[in-house]
Amino acid sequence: MPVFHGYSYDTIIAFGGSSTEWAFDNTEYGWVAQLAHHYTRRADVLNRGIAGYNSRWAKAIFHKLFPKTTHQQTPKNTNDIPANNPPKASSVTKLVEQRMLPIRPAQVKLVIIFLGVNDAVLESASGTFGSFVPVAEFQNNLSEMIELLRSPNSEFYSPETEILLITPPPVYEPKRFQGLLQSKPPPFVVPELDRREDNTRLYTEAVIAVGRANHVPVVNIFSAIKEQISTLQLQNATMGGTSNNNTEHVDRWYGYGKFFADGLHLNSKGNRLLSKLVLDAISHHFPKISHKSKSMQTFIPSIRTIAAAANLDKNLFSIKSNL
Repeated sequence: MPVFHGYSYDTIIAFGGSSTEWAFDNTEYGWVAQLAHHYTRRADVLNRGIAGYNSRWAKAIFHKLFPKTTHQQTPKNTNDIPANNPPKASSVTKLVEQRMLPIRPAQVKLVIIFLGVNDAVLESASGTFGSFVPVAEFQNNLSEMIELLRSPNSEFYSPETEILLITPPPVYEPKRFQGLLQSKPPPFVVPELDRREDNTRLYTEAVIAVGRANHVPVVNIFSAIKEQISTLQLQNATMGGTSNNNTEHVDRWYGYGKFFADGLHLNSKGNRLLSKLVLDAISHHFPKISHKSKSMQTFIPSIRTIAAAANLDKNLFSIKSNL
């Protein structure tokens, strides 16, 4: 099979579990799909989410996403490549060839790591594929992934690759438990809740600690959703509470349903919030690779540029015809 040696866009890699893998679902405005939309013609957003994976298993394949430093190629200069333009190429052809001619291997501009949801499974819960990872090990796994790209001693050293971490979101416990019941209805044994919000919070704090220690920015989706839920709950209390006798249980989980599809994974509102936070974090911490940055140009000429070149050809033809 021929090997592609043409022009390649730089890449952004989204790495994580099902909250990443399923985030290409545009029916729920998946946050990775939204990222790809904003970087159209600027960078290829690669979804490398693997449902069910914790940081221990993810770490084992993380290095497979990157070329070794010794295998990296220096982009060739346009002047070093023989021109393939025909002698009388049109202005449009020349324009496209000039922009697309360099044989330029893609560079990984950004890696977004979204792990912790599966690590935070309760150790005592059954039927969870052994996903539980202690907080200390979880922190170490994240640090090792960062070190893989940051350390000059690493064979995958890539100082030009930026890194962004995302915390796990909160857990809508009643909805999550409802889903477990539906997956194993009676007469099967009633399942136990496999995740709790207070436990997931520990993994959120771990992500923040790893980011701080390694000078890596963190998108705290846990706090962002909790803040919006608190506002909703306050508004609900001001309007007289819920219609279900204003019980403590109902009030505790009021507003969560606006952000979660199944108690664990984000719905369209949750995904919209996360995609905005990710784009804002990129613009703030890595302005050169923001989708709004002029340095993230659209390499293929725009239709206006093409039309201008085509109009130039038309005018030149008209002039020659009148000579």
